[in-house]
Amino acid sequence: MKYDEFVKMDEQGATHWWYRARRRLLRNDLQISADDKERLKILDLASACGDNFFVCKDIGDYYGLDISWDAINYCKQKNISTIVQGDAHYLPFKSDTFDVIIALDVFEHLDDDLISMKEIWRVLKNNGKLIFNTPAFMLLYSNHDRAFHHYRRYRTKELRKKLTQADFTINFMSYWSFFIFPAVFIMRKVFSPTSNINEENLSDFHIKIPRIIEKIFNLLSLIETTFIKNNISFPFGVSLYGTAQKRK
Repeated sequence: MKYDEFVKMDEQGATHWWYRARRRLLRNDLQISADDKERLKILDLASACGDNFFVCKDIGDYYGLDISWDAINYCKQKNISTIVQGDAHYLPFKSDTFDVIIALDVFEHLDDDLISMKEIWRVLKNNGKLIFNTPAFMLLYSNHDRAFHHYRRYRTKELRKKLTQADFTINFMSYWSFFIFPAVFIMRKVFSPTSNINEENLSDFHIKIPRIIEKIFNLLSLIETTFIKNNISFPFGVSLYGTAQKRK
């Protein structure tokens, strides 16, 4: 990616209602993890623009990993220096190193997600927490996923099975973006173009929506994140969020 593309991604992450909702979920679970510790040691997989750094920095010591040197150099320009280059399939860290590992929209990008889950288990400390988010339901697979180079979308049964195979104990898992699911389904299956457009325009996040609709989406996401913070799950949704624990 070019520098201006990282700038665009960074600006989008700061303002888009979906990213703000995901940060609320992340902050809540980090604070829960920090209750019995003075300072967490946190690893952020696929750091990209370093957006999660600003959620983590007051709660723990932040470390990031990204396969792209361009992403790492962009983060350094934002004074985020604790990011290393590496592959999420084979983490370049010693076993039992981190209190929390963040994998927000990472697994769907990996050819072998189970190998990465096992690596995450290895470098987590005993009772360490994995915080994850993934896109949900293959029936929603569309040009949006192709734009982001997704291999798959998940259902709870599949993700739970893989995390269990990696020896994790599931704490909580829920779909979210529940209220907008019908609209997203119609948009992706009925109105989504299929050819002769550039990759940027394939992503839903580049679609300009009226201000009032954005405010409604933000309000709905506030309701959903409040439910999830109280361990109330949704039966379906566009995304899938949860936490899991390493227990030897």
